[in-house]
Amino acid sequence: MMFSMAMGDFVTAVNYHLPMVVILLDNRQPGVIQVEQMTEHYPEFATGQLNPDSAKDADMCGGVGIR
Repeated sequence: MMFSMAMGDFVTAVNYHLPMVVILLDNRQPGVIQVEQMTEHYPEFATGQLNPDSAKDADMCGGVGIR
């Protein structure tokens, strides 16, 4: 999952000072979408994009991002 898909939840956790640790692993492709495409025998489309720097995104949302 890309950080942008869960950013709303992250901002809520920061807002309420919830003691959470979020770990993101970057495999350079949205795997869930790729699996759906393979299962439905669709051609692979738009799954090779690069993800933005999630640590910087976390900092901008008021959390602490470490890369």
